[in-house]
Amino acid sequence: MTVRVHVRDIDRRRLLGTAGGLIVAGAGQPLFRLQAQEATPATPSSADVEVGPDRLASLLRLLPADLSGDILFTWADLATQLDAAGLPPLDSADDLDGAFIQATQSLPLGDVLRYAALPEYEDTFGFAPVRVDQTLTAGDPGNGLILLQGRFSERALRRAWERSGYAPVETDDGTVWSFADGAEFDASSPVGRLGVGALNNAAILPDATVVFAPTVELVATTLTVAAGNAPSLAEREDVATLLDTVPATLVSAIQLRGEALTFEDDVMTPEARQQIEELRAEQEDAVGPMPPVDAALFGITAGLHYPDDSADQPIPATEEVLEPTVVVRLLTDSAEDAGQAAEVVAYRWAEWPSMATGQPLATLLDLESAEAHEREPVTILNFVPAAEATAGVWYQMIYRGDLAAFGP
Repeated sequence: MTVRVHVRDIDRRRLLGTAGGLIVAGAGQPLFRLQAQEATPATPSSADVEVGPDRLASLLRLLPADLSGDILFTWADLATQLDAAGLPPLDSADDLDGAFIQATQSLPLGDVLRYAALPEYEDTFGFAPVRVDQTLTAGDPGNGLILLQGRFSERALRRAWERSGYAPVETDDGTVWSFADGAEFDASSPVGRLGVGALNNAAILPDATVVFAPTVELVATTLTVAAGNAPSLAEREDVATLLDTVPATLVSAIQLRGEALTFEDDVMTPEARQQIEELRAEQEDAVGPMPPVDAALFGITAGLHYPDDSADQPIPATEEVLEPTVVVRLLTDSAEDAGQAAEVVAYRWAEWPSMATGQPLATLLDLESAEAHEREPVTILNFVPAAEATAGVWYQMIYRGDLAAFGP
């Protein structure tokens, strides 16, 4: 059976109290009933030109399939998001202004722009951070890969690497430029000060994509994949299945393994642990248990969100500027599990607090629909940032481990 839930008209103010951490809701019936009907997967509008999942897949096809980590990858498409906000791509750090900050606050950019105002950065690595159009980080922290696509010059990259002390290392599938083979860094070198070991090795991949990693071996794996001599991350079943269910206007995504969706029990107080157990017991009485989740993808579509208390924004609200949708996709073991997960998450979103802040989840993201995909064992969840929240709340929840609503 395929399950779909629409929740826009639910009274989301009948929720939990927020004072001082977890507050247990009173037991009772679900706030709404589920109706079985055919799920409709997201489809692009005729106005869509750039298809976000394809842009992401083009980068995933350059990464090895055996990558691991609680967070498998984090992707952001600055170019498409800026275009959706009506802004031109940046050419220099002088273009960094309030409009750019407003347009990109929904994207998890990490360290991409940290040194954007330092001319030393471009001199060291061969590109200006503001000229990055897409960024993707993948793999275990401290031993991961960074892929960058943008308006780069291959000649400028190689000349900067030579000038900074990188040396070419030939592999079976191409050249790796190596400053040091390992994550250690020398603070006396600009490569060390600015890259902190993560940029010690580099290569140029197809479509002028630049890859950085701490070791020669890790960069070499991307050359092997790009040459077609090893399977890519895009071919992995969990990645491909989830990516096939997201909307065409996606501009950012983070994929996690299913085990990362539980709250950090080792840092919970006994009182908090008891409260979460009570919450789960009430949920199971109301709608049944949460099925296992094998992997999860979180993301956001192009657009701008204007919180209620935002005034005099650099980019004023107009009818042409779309509200972004926060998408969550849960890979389960069966279509039945996908429908059950939709019912459980919808219940939790109406009844549970944030495990990190204690405030009602519905004050962070407004759940619009929950459904089982019509072909894949995937739960389709669509949200919009709540009236009081910022557009970046979706990835902030991931980074603080506030994902218990989606886990078993």
